[in-house]
Amino acid sequence: MITPGLAYAIGYESYRLAAVQAVKELLARLARNASVMANPKVKHAVEFATKGAAIEQKIAAEKATAVVARAHAAGVSLPEVPGQTPDAPSWIAAVEAQLKPELQGDAAVALQAGRAAAALMEAWTLAEKLAYLRASAPDQHDLSAEAAQVAAKMPELTQRVQNVLAGIHRPMVARKLEWLRDWFGRAPQPDVTSSPTYESGYAHIVNWKKHTDGLLTDLDQDFDVPIDPKPTSEPTPEEQQLFAEILQRPFDYELRRRYAELAAKRQDPRAELIRAQIAIRDLEARRESLGPLRERVQELLVSHPEWTAALRELGARDIKFDRGFPWEITIDVTPFLEHADKLFALAPITSVRLRGGLGRGAALAALPLLAKLGALDLEEQGVTDSDIAALATSPYVSGLRFLGLIRNRLTDAGIETLVASTNLPALERVALDFNPGADPVDQLEYYNETQEEPVPTDAGRALEQKYGPKRWFHPYERD
Repeated sequence: MITPGLAYAIGYESYRLAAVQAVKELLARLARNASVMANPKVKHAVEFATKGAAIEQKIAAEKATAVVARAHAAGVSLPEVPGQTPDAPSWIAAVEAQLKPELQGDAAVALQAGRAAAALMEAWTLAEKLAYLRASAPDQHDLSAEAAQVAAKMPELTQRVQNVLAGIHRPMVARKLEWLRDWFGRAPQPDVTSSPTYESGYAHIVNWKKHTDGLLTDLDQDFDVPIDPKPTSEPTPEEQQLFAEILQRPFDYELRRRYAELAAKRQDPRAELIRAQIAIRDLEARRESLGPLRERVQELLVSHPEWTAALRELGARDIKFDRGFPWEITIDVTPFLEHADKLFALAPITSVRLRGGLGRGAALAALPLLAKLGALDLEEQGVTDSDIAALATSPYVSGLRFLGLIRNRLTDAGIETLVASTNLPALERVALDFNPGADPVDQLEYYNETQEEPVPTDAGRALEQKYGPKRWFHPYERD
């Protein structure tokens, strides 16, 4: 049986044969062009590229043979790759003719996607080869004309790939399409060579093509990610009660195990996510291999945007999951202050990365829901001494174990206010890099062979003498 992933691979891997044949035809045409070969540098480049094309053809034939073997293993017989110098168009046509009766639904669309991607990469292979030749003679008219013809095809081929992939309703393919759109937008100009050196347009095209080939090659795996069934019913009252308890006790993981047992009875994929992430934590603790668990978790998260939709509507982004539920979000300060009650009612959030410029330190410090947080990151948010004074005296920060204050405006006075606070007994780490004031803990930015872990600086020890021991001054010491 041909899966969508295999169909895509058959369509895409054929590009290597087609690309090599197109390159060989290009080089043969240039070798017959007297004005091109009159330039000794270009002549040498063409001859060298011709030898390279023979090697590339052998590699392409091996890859095509591997796809044929993969199809055979799936019970599908495909034409063998003929000889050392295969006729790519004839072989591709024979493959597609034999596949046609076998292809249905998503597999047929996946083959189209593979062929669209193949056509794009064939053009970029020609662009790469022309850039190599033009590096030796950037002003050679015939080479410039060839490069311009290839470049003219790129927008249409790129759009074709995007259009075909956009019509495929598979979550992992949709995620990869977003990456590809971003990457396509940064493509080099294949008809421009800025200088006759390797560091010119040739290098940019080589690197871009290599990365794009990697993204497109891996798409076959994304096509075969199973589409999760929808739950058979809504959460039961017992599950709703358990979820309410999870919100109140986010670190009680037995509650999550019980929730997974109930959710599994109605085929809710959330049950698999909870169990997989619990298993990952356990395996990591024992330093054992995770196998395919991490990839499966990513597949589940991409396949279920509904798990984060309500949080995103309130302004949350970069949402991270732990043991089945969101635990960390990034959000701008204003929507966080306005919607904190709704956010914490939707998920057992224990870590928040505030962005958008603080500017409301007193309002943040007065928020009772800060008591739910174990981590608060305020990196590069313009935090001032007065902001930190408000936070340090807040009655709602006693549970904070991490406070991120990198690249802010804290002076020595503001840092001392933080040290003097008695409202932050749980703090285990404070990130203070790149503030005007000095970090009272030596974070080993420069390796010192006499010490192997962060320790208080002289100023930090003086502060401890004044205000008593601080746990975050000794992050690796344990009770």
